[in-house]
Amino acid sequence: MTKMFKKHSLLILLIIGSIFRVFISFNTYSGDLTNHMIWGEDAVKHGLQGLYERNFEKIYGHTSPNYPPLIILIFAILYLLKNLVYQIAWLLNLHVSFFPSNLIFFLRDFDYFPYLLKLPAIFADIGIAYITYLFFKKNKPGNEATSQLATVFVLFNPAYFYNSAYWGQTDSLPLFFLLVSFYALIYQKKIFFSAILFILGLLSKQTVVIFIPLYLMLLYQSSSLKILVKTFLVSLIFFCSFFLPFYQKGNLLTFPFSTYLNKILLSPGIPYTSNHAFNIWYLLTGSRKTLASSNFNLNVSYEIWGFFAASLLIILVLLKLIKSRFQPKNIFYAGFLIPLTSFLFLTKMHERHLILTLPFLLLISYDNKLLLISYIFISLFNFFNMYHNWWSPEISILKNSLSNNQIINFLTIFLIIFYFFSLLNYSGLSSKNKKNIID
Repeated sequence: MTKMFKKHSLLILLIIGSIFRVFISFNTYSGDLTNHMIWGEDAVKHGLQGLYERNFEKIYGHTSPNYPPLIILIFAILYLLKNLVYQIAWLLNLHVSFFPSNLIFFLRDFDYFPYLLKLPAIFADIGIAYITYLFFKKNKPGNEATSQLATVFVLFNPAYFYNSAYWGQTDSLPLFFLLVSFYALIYQKKIFFSAILFILGLLSKQTVVIFIPLYLMLLYQSSSLKILVKTFLVSLIFFCSFFLPFYQKGNLLTFPFSTYLNKILLSPGIPYTSNHAFNIWYLLTGSRKTLASSNFNLNVSYEIWGFFAASLLIILVLLKLIKSRFQPKNIFYAGFLIPLTSFLFLTKMHERHLILTLPFLLLISYDNKLLLISYIFISLFNFFNMYHNWWSPEISILKNSLSNNQIINFLTIFLIIFYFFSLLNYSGLSSKNKKNIID
């Protein structure tokens, strides 16, 4: 029995992680899933054509679709699956004598659609755990125990399972595509495959946009000009093809790009400096109190100041990466710093967006205990930030602690200080003649 467990221990861990997520997924779901349910149902009943032009606020009293086409298609497929399950059960009830008829009433009365909507993110969590295992196999060859331990830090990380299986958000799905894309590009040199995966990330959620400069730099240094041109054309066609079913009127050639820009990236959303993200703007203005478009200093808006600060810092990170000649550890470090920079300094950020930092931080912690402690801290910080926005399930001691603004401010200031120390450490890591201050 022990021998069998050792042989299949990774598979057993992944199965346990899956069962755990499915189990907690039936407890509840956030109000955000109502939007996803409406988008999926509307796509099936009224068709994909013109979906991004429909006024969902007026029709349903809910947010109009502001997610990319792939995730909308997934919502629609899951709505069809929901109906198919009921139809199959009804058919079995009519023709199979021992079929439990009470199940028909259960399927009719119990709305299981929101729980179906959690499945893509749950599967993505498991995928992230497995691709993390593969990354560690490359970074720590021959150390199976460390590689499997890395999967544990994903599978049973509250920042992951609270976001996907409990809350019902989809942030894990684009993150999975992103990680597999990086793995295929860095270790397998599969340029076309990697590019398609990256596009799938962009098509599943717009949060992947912040990784475009980093990815393009990696792509450029990984292949010849001829392959780059082919990759760009194939990726462009692949990207545009997902928008074609949604086209209704206007310029067909510009429709994919104008829709992604105006209906997805720049969609109104929640227009405040901080949409409950514990960052620098939360410290200065609080959550959902100050419009990002209002003036901050020198007659310039908070939004512009945030964009300028984040862009400047990200450019510095990318310049250091070029200087380091794209060593894998520096790539992962940049992959960690870019979303953390965005989370801390861009306006309109949500608490969930910090999850983008976690897989990359874990990948650079394989030989550094302090970075592993940092990974645990940011994971808990992300969980606390999400929990503060929902208070579910109600845990009195946690709710009372996080209701104290001084505690929140302390944690946020600590994260900002940690960010600048990480930036300094990265600069040392990327310079041959400088000592790594953390190591």
